[in-house]
Amino acid sequence: MDIIIYTTREVLEHKKKDGIGKKGSYCYWTFKNKPQKLNRGDKVYFAINKEIVGSFKIHDICGNREGLSPPHYYSEEKDKSISQEESLDSRSDNVEIHFFSETWKDIKPIPTNSFQGFKYADKVQELKKEVRNSSQA
Repeated sequence: MDIIIYTTREVLEHKKKDGIGKKGSYCYWTFKNKPQKLNRGDKVYFAINKEIVGSFKIHDICGNREGLSPPHYYSEEKDKSISQEESLDSRSDNVEIHFFSETWKDIKPIPTNSFQGFKYADKVQELKKEVRNSSQA
């Protein structure tokens, strides 16, 4: 199930540009716990300034938990993915969602209240319409 994350314009712009042109480079978002209904292939919508403005398609969900891909982290210094053994965060219980900048899709802004953490997109009627319209196009 798709989710919505509320962030700042600066963070979103960084995610939209991060990794473009670098083979195999991805963006990520870290959670303390995996959103239970979230799966690979779902969308992660982003909201800024009280508006939901677009989404990325989730490529992978990683973490040190059963049913998730093993953690792998991107090192800008090495310009490559590094293995779990090389990562200082390899013992973390956090969960990361990975997505590629190129999957960003702008949408007509949808008003929302600011919030912390995430919420499921099925709670926003306008997003249900957006999903229907994009599947018919």
